[in-house]
Amino acid sequence: MRILTSSQASGGGNGIGGVNPDAAGLLSERSAYDGQAAGFTFLATDTESLYVRLNAGGWSSAISVRGPAGPLGPQGPTGPTGPTGNVGPAGPQGDPGPTGSAGTNGTNGTNGAAASIAVGTVTTGNAGTSVVVANSGTSSAAVLDFTIPKGDTGPAGTTGSAATVAVGTTTTSAPGGSAAVTNSGTSSAAVLDFTIPAGTNGTNGTNGAAATIAVGTVTTGTAGSSATVTNAGTSNAATFNFAIPRGDTGNTGTAATVAVGTVTTGTAGSSATVTNVGTSAAATFNFAIPRGDTGIQGGVGPMGPKSLAILNPTNAEKVALFFTTTSQTFTQIRSLVVGTSPSVTFSIRYGTDFSAAGTEVVTSGITVTNTTTGLSTTSFNNATVPANNFVWLTTSATSGTVTQLAVSLIF
Repeated sequence: MRILTSSQASGGGNGIGGVNPDAAGLLSERSAYDGQAAGFTFLATDTESLYVRLNAGGWSSAISVRGPAGPLGPQGPTGPTGPTGNVGPAGPQGDPGPTGSAGTNGTNGTNGAAASIAVGTVTTGNAGTSVVVANSGTSSAAVLDFTIPKGDTGPAGTTGSAATVAVGTTTTSAPGGSAAVTNSGTSSAAVLDFTIPAGTNGTNGTNGAAATIAVGTVTTGTAGSSATVTNAGTSNAATFNFAIPRGDTGNTGTAATVAVGTVTTGTAGSSATVTNVGTSAAATFNFAIPRGDTGIQGGVGPMGPKSLAILNPTNAEKVALFFTTTSQTFTQIRSLVVGTSPSVTFSIRYGTDFSAAGTEVVTSGITVTNTTTGLSTTSFNNATVPANNFVWLTTSATSGTVTQLAVSLIF
């Protein structure tokens, strides 16, 4: 909010009495600004009152912005009396003398000082108290001090029951993935499910044996000792022995908790480890599980699917997709359009010279109008693309309103 003097406010605008608010209008129009931030000001022109938006919502009380009227100027002096006419002889009455001139008007009184408003202090009150707005200034130079209470403190949570840990499933995942440990139970009754990747198999290599994990012994340690997990097996056939300390005896015991911390994939051939980075009463287990040994390098597999999307396609698009280093054979072309009654005719072409016409995979192209599950094309005139060829997409016709063309090439 900006406060102006009377001379500054004389240029007009929404102000009254020197106040330049953020918005002005009739008092009934103030609700349109209920969503504004604290400190936003609204001038009601019909009541000549200013309102300030508060931090906790709502508006301040009305603040008058019209200063008191100035005093009246002094009355001007009375003009002089005109001269009396001469007494004539008896006979007709003489003409009356001229009327004296009127006195000058007194000067106008000066305007009253412009009212002002400012935000003073903002204080956080105790929970449960009421919002308070106090004017520490005057009626013509208001300074609003705000006191806003904090929220009540929530109730304390109930004491949890003793935590348990159990081994759930052990799954061998695909080669090359990351090891994972997930808790399919709860934070107080954990069930740990292990997923361990198999070694990557080459074309001529033999499959590596899947790593296994088994629970060995579970020993109760002395009170105050640290929880430990040791591998009594090998890196590929781990047997975890657990030593979990007994809690101290007391009138009211604190329930222990167990949580899964980090799960890290170790290098092939290293040992699996479980480390407690928490405490004996609030254990957090970090797992390091080695990946399987890498198999012999396999041969080059078929090319994975290739996808593209063209926004607002025209009937003369030409988009380069990829270059083949080995021959590739199409098994499916799946296409879909988005828009209003959309239709696009496109063609997949290949050749060693991108500037040439190229060879069409489907002669005369493919016309797609499907906007939901897509059009599947599995019949081709030239399905095999030789090595060292460019593959590109062209369009030859569109109709309706087409906002997107999506095409996937599957080999």
